[in-house]
Amino acid sequence: MSIKHKIQQNYITLGRITYQYPKHVLMLSLLVTVIFCASLGNLRIDTSTESNLDPNHPQTQTYKAFHEAYGFEEAAVLLVKTENLFDLAFLQKLANFHAQLEDEVVLLDSMKSMISASMIYGRGDELVVEDLQTNFPSTDEELQAFKQRAMTNKLFRETFISKNGRYTSLFLYQLAHSPTLLHGEKQAFTSADQHEFMQSIRNVITHYQSDNFDIAISGGPAIGNTLLKKIAYETPLFTALSNLVIIILLYSLFRRVSAILLPLLVVNISLASLFGLMAHFDVALSSFSQILPSFILTVGVCNSVHFLSIFYQQYEQHSDKKRAIEEAFAHTGMPMMLTSLTTAVGMLSFAITEIAPIRSLGLFAAGGVVIIWFYTIILLPSLLVLTSINPAKKGSAVLAKSQAFLNQCGQLGWQHPCKIVTVFFVLLVAAIAAVSQLRFEHDPVKWLPEKSELPTAINLLNNEFHGGIAIEVLLDAGKPNGIKNSGFLNMLDSINMLATQYENHGVKMGISRSIVDTVKQLHLSLNSNNPEFYRVPDNDELIAQEILLFEISGGADLETQVNNNFSTARVTILGPWRDLIAYASFLESFESEIRNIVGDSAKVSFTGVIYVMSPMQKMAIQTMSKSYASAAFIIALMMMLMIGSLRLGLISMIPNLLPIIFGMGFMFIAGFTLDLYSILIGSIAIGLVVDDTVHFLHNFQRVYQQTGDAELAVKDTLNSTGNALLFTTILLFSGFMTYSLSSLTSLSEFGMITGFIVILALVSDIVLLPALLRLLYARKTTHTIERTRQKNAKLNDVSVLGREAA
Repeated sequence: MSIKHKIQQNYITLGRITYQYPKHVLMLSLLVTVIFCASLGNLRIDTSTESNLDPNHPQTQTYKAFHEAYGFEEAAVLLVKTENLFDLAFLQKLANFHAQLEDEVVLLDSMKSMISASMIYGRGDELVVEDLQTNFPSTDEELQAFKQRAMTNKLFRETFISKNGRYTSLFLYQLAHSPTLLHGEKQAFTSADQHEFMQSIRNVITHYQSDNFDIAISGGPAIGNTLLKKIAYETPLFTALSNLVIIILLYSLFRRVSAILLPLLVVNISLASLFGLMAHFDVALSSFSQILPSFILTVGVCNSVHFLSIFYQQYEQHSDKKRAIEEAFAHTGMPMMLTSLTTAVGMLSFAITEIAPIRSLGLFAAGGVVIIWFYTIILLPSLLVLTSINPAKKGSAVLAKSQAFLNQCGQLGWQHPCKIVTVFFVLLVAAIAAVSQLRFEHDPVKWLPEKSELPTAINLLNNEFHGGIAIEVLLDAGKPNGIKNSGFLNMLDSINMLATQYENHGVKMGISRSIVDTVKQLHLSLNSNNPEFYRVPDNDELIAQEILLFEISGGADLETQVNNNFSTARVTILGPWRDLIAYASFLESFESEIRNIVGDSAKVSFTGVIYVMSPMQKMAIQTMSKSYASAAFIIALMMMLMIGSLRLGLISMIPNLLPIIFGMGFMFIAGFTLDLYSILIGSIAIGLVVDDTVHFLHNFQRVYQQTGDAELAVKDTLNSTGNALLFTTILLFSGFMTYSLSSLTSLSEFGMITGFIVILALVSDIVLLPALLRLLYARKTTHTIERTRQKNAKLNDVSVLGREAA
């Protein structure tokens, strides 16, 4: 007895045990469910920047160290529009707005605006350091003096006043660490913290928003919070939509209440168990996790459809539940196991990536597929046994027209194999040419509708100020007070000039700020505001004295520019928010230029959100190539082992790989780009589309081995499993197309392309696969009417054959 036959016999035995002890099997299923769901209440969402890389990744470590020293570098940026920035009434409202934000915004670390920013200027021999919080103008003369100082102070003007002079900016910095400890240790600011932080900002804004005080919200925290809200809203929405699709399609297929309620119960218990496991292992939902509900639900229902098709067909024919359960296991047990394994392998291929959310998606999606398989072979049969089901026929489970259409498609492939193969080959060449033109892009802002609030605000920040992407350069002088040196400060000044002039790969930064700007402003102020003195002093002792005088005068800006002992300085370079992949190319050459300036004068390192995100390009490309190759190889190997033929196993992969290449080619034609969503399509799709091929070839082989007639085997396969393949394809297509309703364009495009691939896979299986089988078995097939009649007679005696869902 072969291993394959032993597995089939074991499934039949499982069916007998389930029928004999249904309550015990049900209790086992419920016990497993309780264990899996015990931690469900602890499930969390995390869209933070740090969550994209492993905690031990060098860039993550550098990023965390930077936060320890200087706090969080990304700010929620509020852009306030008015007709006159230097109107006394406007400034008073701005001051009130600033004060209320300071009082009511939770988890706020610091805040900067025109109201709180230090204005450095000279008054005679006196150095003056003041702000509007303590020196608010009360007369027109004082107001004009403030305006004159603000417009002539380059550092102040470029930071808080827009290019057209109609906007002012407020920067709100969140805490670097969450107030909630994770396993007794500090953790990064969580997505829940960020939501609380941003919501408190919005609550204050509602009291001040008006025509002459128009407030827009932008910046990194706003982007993260917007994505978080989309996930929190759309995840349950897509779950509900998937359930609705399942209900409609199951009813149209079976016309039975039990065929709707039982699969829904099984797949939703599976989903809850999966989320419970994620919570138990403290794996947060990410923006990528949005695909899990619909994926798990549709994959699970596909298993149920195959099982129920045989069960109801046998039960309606013989009115014997025991026999129906055993036949369902005999027909679908082995294919369901194999399809579950192939789907899991497709998802497990993501486990090799260093992008943490994608790796988690792969691991837990694969785990979810196994959980679904477990509940389908354990929970579903026990529920069928315990549920009162009328054996009377409830109408045709498949439409005659659809069956006729499937047969015609199969005959088209069988009768014209060379033409069909040629057509698919030409399409393949065209698709490969299109795929080669695809480009990779990663810009979360472009995921949102172009005219929605956040993209509009980001564009405003890019155009009127200097953008919201920060490159942080850290320079270590190697000794205390090493920064209070003219050579070191002039080096910082050279970096500032490079940052505003250098352009590469279409990227050009806007402004660069460091302690050298403060020192130059100090030197100017202490020399009667003579523009000739806006430079670094030549004398190191003078530099130290001017910095000391600034500190004595109440200047607090230094704490965000240098460390406590003046051994390390920070250079913040701001640029426009755009595709992060363009920045990845820019950074390499830009870093080289900075290192040339620094030389051996200091130890230099680079960080910021862009440095956490930019490695993802290389990782994503590596993930695509490795995961596609590994998934295809392992699945091909599994197909060969299942079929027991190297040649047939390899040929079976053709209708599985072609739809993926066609789908990726369609992306280029539709004007889509590769991003961190669409790059997942190949490995997800190959695990799904191979399911139809497994069921097709499983039935084909069984009939062919008993009859020796390949044409008859193809016909019987389309008659017995064709409609099940059709309806499972419709289920998968509908499940993925729910994502097309997403307001996130990346997720919407992901759903459309994956749905398109699923349809192409069915076409390949019912048209191309028969053509390939004809070419492979042509010499072994006869076409005489008498032989066909004899083979049909043989088939009537084979109990395992027949139409699924008659």
